[in-house]
Amino acid sequence: MEQSFTEPYEGKYRLIVLFGPDEHDPRLTRQIDLLMAEEQALRERDVYIFIVGGPGAVKALGDGASGARLDPDSMRERFDVPADAFRIVIIGKDGTVKKTSDDPLAVSDIKALIDSMPMGAEEKRQRDGG
Repeated sequence: MEQSFTEPYEGKYRLIVLFGPDEHDPRLTRQIDLLMAEEQALRERDVYIFIVGGPGAVKALGDGASGARLDPDSMRERFDVPADAFRIVIIGKDGTVKKTSDDPLAVSDIKALIDSMPMGAEEKRQRDGG
């Protein structure tokens, strides 16, 4: 059986997978800008970001994620994302999809979602000193 691309990260990292028809899609670039403005907060939440922008290679942002060898077509197929679509997929540390959206999401909503997850709530207490 083929290993899921999420498997190496399970138990350690959350994944955000961004899909766009190409690297210059305005929804994709907006979502990337929003995420990068909150890069430290996402890093504290153990988030890796993967970008599938068109038919080319998958880009990865986050310490350790850059070594990933991922096939964009397989990723689109796995998450049922048409080649001309924008989508954000948020995957928990358990490897399951927690949220998808066909529109860019506010990072505050993403952080709230992560912090509401069982592992996220514990990490939030640790970050807040509790």
